[in-house]
Amino acid sequence: MEHTMTVTHHRGGRTKEETQELYEVLKACNTKKPNPEKVDALRVWLRKDPALWREICDMGEHAAHSIAEYASGKNALIAESIKRGREVMLEELGAGDAPGLERILCEAVVLAWMRYADVERRYTQMVGSGELSIAQADYWERRASAAQRRYLRAAETLARIRKLQLPMVQVNIGEQQVNVAKGK
Repeated sequence: MEHTMTVTHHRGGRTKEETQELYEVLKACNTKKPNPEKVDALRVWLRKDPALWREICDMGEHAAHSIAEYASGKNALIAESIKRGREVMLEELGAGDAPGLERILCEAVVLAWMRYADVERRYTQMVGSGELSIAQADYWERRASAAQRRYLRAAETLARIRKLQLPMVQVNIGEQQVNVAKGK
């Protein structure tokens, strides 16, 4: 499966010539049997520009787009709204300014929420149809519970990581020393 490429010369401070060269390398590598020399050239580009992999194929963004396409039934209005909702949620979680692991966990929380919300929506539709067998209802209930657990686990992990990163202040109360986390 070929990947759609969007590479701009503004990202990474590339000139128009560099952007064209990179585009040619990406185009040559975007096949089932790429030329090994072009793959080597791609590796050089990826090492030279540490953010390039996100431009080419950020797996979190790719997963989010796949969820949006699936959940929307390929309805552009719904898909674009879901994608923008993801961006807003990442902003609200502070993913843009977060260090590496925390940024990845923000993405995990949002992706888990997207999956959970989609499963809940589908489950509600199925229940509302009145045509579910007991086995089907059980299946959807288990699927919704599993999605909820994944979401809550991701949110809890993000909260734990953030709590570990809070600076500690030592306070003396009477003869006891107490460590208190400073709020962000």
